[in-house]
Amino acid sequence: MSFINLTWDTQSRATLMANLMQINFNIKSGAEKGLRETAKSIMTESVMQCPIDTGALVTSEYIEEPIEDFMGISITMGYGGPNDKLNIKTGKMVSEYALEVHEMLPGSLPNGGPFHPKGGNAKFLEIPVRAYQLAFLDTVAEVIQIELSKGVRP
Repeated sequence: MSFINLTWDTQSRATLMANLMQINFNIKSGAEKGLRETAKSIMTESVMQCPIDTGALVTSEYIEEPIEDFMGISITMGYGGPNDKLNIKTGKMVSEYALEVHEMLPGSLPNGGPFHPKGGNAKFLEIPVRAYQLAFLDTVAEVIQIELSKGVRP
């Protein structure tokens, strides 16, 4: 019976660990870039669907930087938030009424349809998010693949 004896010297172990850390970094970096790209596409579409009266709501859009926690990497986007604005017509901050405007159901709007009286749609953020759901996975996978193609050191 023969045995195989594999040994790794200190330099080989250090190189392996450095490469694994680089791969981990590349995956996270790719996921963050993919999230940013998708969020920008979603918000571009959302702004085009956003109702405009005074302009406070549509100009309060924001995308935060991706955050990594124990659950993974996430990104927050929306209206109001850190870019909150005062609506000069109502005296309310966007954060006080954005959800209400977004959730107006077809038939409950003054014009009876899914469109706001002064243009734009109800669900002006939800519709683009749903539209990009599948594309999001492809975008993130593509960007991660690009990051991994940068390789590691020999």
